[in-house]
Amino acid sequence: MHRSGTSAITYALTILVINLGNKLYPQGFDNPKGFWEDKEVIKINNKLLSYMNSKYDQLDFAWDHFKNNSKINNLKLEAKKFLTKRLNESDGIYGFKDPRTCRLINFWKEIFQCLGCNVSYIICIRNPMSVVKSLKKRNNIAEEKSYILWLQHTIPAVICTNGCNRIVINYDSLIDQPYKQLERLSHALGLSLPSRNTETVIKFEKEFLSLDLRHSMFSFSELLQNTQAPKSVAKIYKILLSVSKDVKNLDSTILKNTFKKLSSELEAFTSIFSYSNTLEKKILNQHKDIASLNEKIVDLNQALSNRNKKIAELNHSLNKIHNSKAWVLIQTLRKVYFLLRGCTNNFYLRTSIKKNKNNNNSKKY
Repeated sequence: MHRSGTSAITYALTILVINLGNKLYPQGFDNPKGFWEDKEVIKINNKLLSYMNSKYDQLDFAWDHFKNNSKINNLKLEAKKFLTKRLNESDGIYGFKDPRTCRLINFWKEIFQCLGCNVSYIICIRNPMSVVKSLKKRNNIAEEKSYILWLQHTIPAVICTNGCNRIVINYDSLIDQPYKQLERLSHALGLSLPSRNTETVIKFEKEFLSLDLRHSMFSFSELLQNTQAPKSVAKIYKILLSVSKDVKNLDSTILKNTFKKLSSELEAFTSIFSYSNTLEKKILNQHKDIASLNEKIVDLNQALSNRNKKIAELNHSLNKIHNSKAWVLIQTLRKVYFLLRGCTNNFYLRTSIKKNKNNNNSKKY
């Protein structure tokens, strides 16, 4: 699941000399020490989600099978080619992580089987409250939704790896007891672990796993009391905590049946999740429309501002003209002109009247 400490746990694999590829997703503000994710894996998973009309934060279940259409078949070929290349580059020992894989694991299992890979799975867990708070801070995802997303990633991660070589690692345990968790990883994966006093291990424990890497920590009792979290969240987390402490066996019949039942209970809400997705899309489209209208308002305000600025410039230029000596002189000349024109018109009028009188007198004689 996203924000579950998967990056730190994945980096730990490099101590066991597991190659993560040479095209890693760059670090970001939300993960300054790196995501340790192969960009090609993310690309394939995002394509697959889009082909299933879904995305990483949409309420959807894991897919039991993928329809054989041209897009999916081409993506399978792409995944086979990619994985073959990575294995050849890594001397046959390659690992990748991407939280999206939890819901797409059956797609990858088919690829692994086709290539004859000997696969091991690492299921990373963290207190769901920490996961939810982190998603709220980074992606502004509603806490109620994040708990459902946690279930929809965690349940298939367990069910779809039944019978496979796997291990559950608790992120908080990795922070508190890093070498012990490295030993568990080494034993589960069948790979040798350097001694604790080697430079790589010291660097991992003292530098990479700094205290500021863990931004929140909640107790199990706090999770139980959280009214936003479905009861099944605490139940699953408690089971996986026990497995991560090697107290319970995830492949026991009891736990298999428990997860099967929890999955069925969650699937009963499929129509509600579908309705939620529809509403979310409508809200998203409305936000896009509002953003578009806001952009138009900004453009119109800018145009209005430019027009007002132009008017102000013209008024300033006009004031400069009115206050110039040339304008004063022109105004004086205009007054003189109109004064002279008035006098001329008056003279013309008087002359015309005088001529008319003379003509009338001549007619009398």
